[in-house]
Amino acid sequence: MADLMTDTGTPGPIRADHVLCVSPSSRNLSVSIIHAPVATALDIGVGGVQAMHLSTHADQVTGIDLSTRALRFAATTAALNKLDWELLYGDMVEPVAASTSW
Repeated sequence: MADLMTDTGTPGPIRADHVLCVSPSSRNLSVSIIHAPVATALDIGVGGVQAMHLSTHADQVTGIDLSTRALRFAATTAALNKLDWELLYGDMVEPVAASTSW
């Protein structure tokens, strides 16, 4: 799940809490992901697009964002796809910095 270009769906200024949708750049990023089985994967700046890709080969996906709206979008995407992601509020890797699993 993600936002349209604006609240009206037409080009123009976007909201401050805009959540990016699938785009050519998100597709390019997904191609660069190493698709080998892993125990854990981290999506910094989660909106759901990359977390979906990571879910195909990671046992556990953790998503981090400073936007509570992006975290809600990611939670909805996970629920709709019957996936269990750990979604954390915070800046970059700060929420998992003390974790021994990384």
